[in-house]
Amino acid sequence: MGKPIGILFVCTGNTCRSPMAEALFRQMVHEKLDCPVLVSSGGTHADIGAPAASEAVAVMRKLGLSIEEHRARQLTAESLADADLVLTMTASHKRFLNEKYPHLAGRVFTVKEYAKQLEGMDIKDPFGQGLDVYSLVADELQESLELIIGRLQAKLCTDFV
Repeated sequence: MGKPIGILFVCTGNTCRSPMAEALFRQMVHEKLDCPVLVSSGGTHADIGAPAASEAVAVMRKLGLSIEEHRARQLTAESLADADLVLTMTASHKRFLNEKYPHLAGRVFTVKEYAKQLEGMDIKDPFGQGLDVYSLVADELQESLELIIGRLQAKLCTDFV
């Protein structure tokens, strides 16, 4: 089948949005794509080893997914090198990566940008907020990620960027 496609989700602390996106997308890949995809996540300013936010764990559990074992990872040059596609939660994350790693040009997009959604580019940070906000973020991620899966399906997992 060829080399797996590497997709890396990026947020700030790697305890809320990016682990939620990683879990959701991994499930979608398993259910809908017939090509090898490696899904991971990392933070631009992660507290390495920190667990996923309890609210994120609870929201994912309601969706039948577990991120209880997740531990925050800091982005590294190596993790970025393994990614064919880097999907950030905000435009500022995208700018940060493009400035720090200019060789990634053409591989870094916001989630909403890659999903070709026209309304806003950022997925709001739910950190420190209630379950209702985390649920809204999960819904927003699901909507965007479904569009991305559709885009990847349409390209049959080749030349996907």
